[in-house]
Amino acid sequence: MIDPILKAWQVDADHNERSCIVWARSYPAARREGAQQLELDWADVTDVTRIPELDDGVDDLLAWQLENGWHFECHSCYRRVTEDTGYVRRADALFCNEECAGKRLVKMLADYRREAEVSAMALDAFPGGRIDRVWSSEYGGFAALQMTDGTWKHFECAPAPAESETKP
Repeated sequence: MIDPILKAWQVDADHNERSCIVWARSYPAARREGAQQLELDWADVTDVTRIPELDDGVDDLLAWQLENGWHFECHSCYRRVTEDTGYVRRADALFCNEECAGKRLVKMLADYRREAEVSAMALDAFPGGRIDRVWSSEYGGFAALQMTDGTWKHFECAPAPAESETKP
């Protein structure tokens, strides 16, 4: 249940190309919150509109947005996704089709696997460390570790070999 003092607002930038819905007590508060969510300055907000039907909240905001003409980008190929174009939904991620949803899943699994490899290599290089963050890409990997004495160690590794390089 949404706080009864809060009201629903649609905050737009770039003339409806970027929008969000916020719950706030007033127009200025909604504009400020919306600008923050859209990572903009106050002046870059082009419109703030009340949405009274959402004052009490909604079970599935993403479904409501799609039913009311909002558009999003496919999480894989960045094509426009609307209720009219059809879509595949995985949690709060929208895809233009099953193929894109599958590609994204494969990429995520590969990224997780690579981050686990980088973490293992970093812990081998610095026993007793605690992984703080791990980053990896096709360009290599990086890990920041905090040691038991409070010092920090940084680990970098080369890119993983391409799949074609690992097959005979």
